[in-house]
Amino acid sequence: MPNITNRLLQSVRLDSTPYFIRDDKVKGFGAKVNPSGAVSLIAEIRHEGRTVRKTLGTYPVLSIQDGRVGTIAFIQEVRVGQTKVIEETTLHDEL
Repeated sequence: MPNITNRLLQSVRLDSTPYFIRDDKVKGFGAKVNPSGAVSLIAEIRHEGRTVRKTLGTYPVLSIQDGRVGTIAFIQEVRVGQTKVIEETTLHDEL
């Protein structure tokens, strides 16, 4: 897992399918690279056997540092059981 940096996100390769880059500095923080080249910063956590993922914003509109801070806040909200956060996010079954 690489450390997500501006240089890394500016040099992402395009693929025919979306893919994720996960950060090694903050667990749960990552970037989703879409086929169009758009990069979304995401937060994710395992909760009750499922992956809960939230899109924090689009890079570079949202900075990497703000994405890390948002990830920490999101994970804390999920862990204390704020159901509003869980209902607003998409639950993804892990394959």
